[in-house]
Amino acid sequence: MAVMKREWVTEYRGHKVRVVSSWFAGAKLYVDGECKDEERSWIQVDKNHPCLSSRMEMEGGASVLVESYLASSVWLVHHKIHVMSSTDS
Repeated sequence: MAVMKREWVTEYRGHKVRVVSSWFAGAKLYVDGECKDEERSWIQVDKNHPCLSSRMEMEGGASVLVESYLASSVWLVHHKIHVMSSTDS
């Protein structure tokens, strides 16, 4: 059992995006069940820069950027998942 484990899940155009964060295992970004990126730091303090990111392949060969922003301290974890296509500005 992970100590202080948090999980966030969302879906984007039929793809499942999941971020799991715990004190001792760090944070991991999953796309459709496959781990795409991980961060081993205990504490994230810069909420303006993504700590996890990956490209997600879409139909027709296009891809989108998936970013996970985490800011944590001893007691709190703030999180945001951002998906951006190449046509977003």
